[in-house]
Amino acid sequence: MHAGPGPIRTSRTTGSMVVHMRQDGFTIWVTGTGAPCISLFKPLWFDCLPQMDLRVVTGPLATNNFNAASLWWRHEQLYRAVLLDYEHRRATFVTDRDTAQAHFFEVEEKAR
Repeated sequence: MHAGPGPIRTSRTTGSMVVHMRQDGFTIWVTGTGAPCISLFKPLWFDCLPQMDLRVVTGPLATNNFNAASLWWRHEQLYRAVLLDYEHRRATFVTDRDTAQAHFFEVEEKAR
């Protein structure tokens, strides 16, 4: 967590990670974005990392300076717009987000 400007948003996450452990291995699910309530969790396997350049997906790493090529900053723009009318604006994309998330779950299940 890190401090937000308040008074409405006093703290928030810079990214989220969940590890799904099974007897045959594990999958790491990451957002690469803040605001897990509207983020998409993507599967990540460490044995694939040496072959992958994650910047193909995420763009350049986020810094404290806005960069439209960065996944984190693009999502941050979405999040700030959603905060202006959370329930209504979230409703405009949550079904698509959930469909994409379900697809990632199917891909992950087949990969293991």
